[in-house]
Amino acid sequence: MPLATQLSAHTEVTRSATPAEGLPLRPPFRFEVLKQDAMSRVERVFGADGTCVRKTYAPRRFFLWRTFLRPAKAKREHDNLRALAVARVPVTAPLHWQETRVLGCVPQSCLWLTDAGDVANLKDALTRERAAPARRALAVAFGALLRGLHAAGFVSLTAYPRNVLVADPSPARLLLCDQPYLVRRRQPICGAGARVDLFDALFTPGRARMLSRCEKLRALVAYAGDRRAAATLWRTLAGRRVAWQRFVKGCIKVGRALHLWSRQP
Repeated sequence: MPLATQLSAHTEVTRSATPAEGLPLRPPFRFEVLKQDAMSRVERVFGADGTCVRKTYAPRRFFLWRTFLRPAKAKREHDNLRALAVARVPVTAPLHWQETRVLGCVPQSCLWLTDAGDVANLKDALTRERAAPARRALAVAFGALLRGLHAAGFVSLTAYPRNVLVADPSPARLLLCDQPYLVRRRQPICGAGARVDLFDALFTPGRARMLSRCEKLRALVAYAGDRRAAATLWRTLAGRRVAWQRFVKGCIKVGRALHLWSRQP
């Protein structure tokens, strides 16, 4: 039995300003589980008037203290995706969020999104795709997506291929999803923040098995705009250590907490 049910007398359910009536859901309902793990579940919800996607987050009980008096993950992701959409960064559009708060903690929260259809994330698409032209097109589109993100003043901190959806493979059109840790500055991102996202996207040990050197270079050229700037980024990122990446990410998170880096409202 969920913790929220056991302590229902102390439970308060809070909803965002997004009206629930705006959800394209009318009974009868049907659910299709798209992905599930120990702490989250993604479902496609079919209603009489349309479909949407519901993501449910439920942290492990041992880590519930981390949510004490903090915004729920669903709310943070909802607000971040909405801010990206306003900035014209391609994202899966958020519709609504809901949290269950028990004694100040959040044992469960839900995020409702528009249904992008039967799409794969970029990691799975690159794993399955064998044709070189299609792979190069995806790499170029990935670099262009990161360029637009940083030009709008955002740092993702989770710029992994699994957090990017391939909405259309030809021509390649990508959408950002799963952005609970987004931070924003008032000017375009360069320097440390940009390198954090680029390393996560292209240069972690896992990317070495997923992307060839040519595909990484094409993504960097699409990001930087010319080969010389891309080569400079390559030299910097190829020698970066995972431990240093974690340290820089930690500094950015501390800076965000101290409002040296802006939180996304």
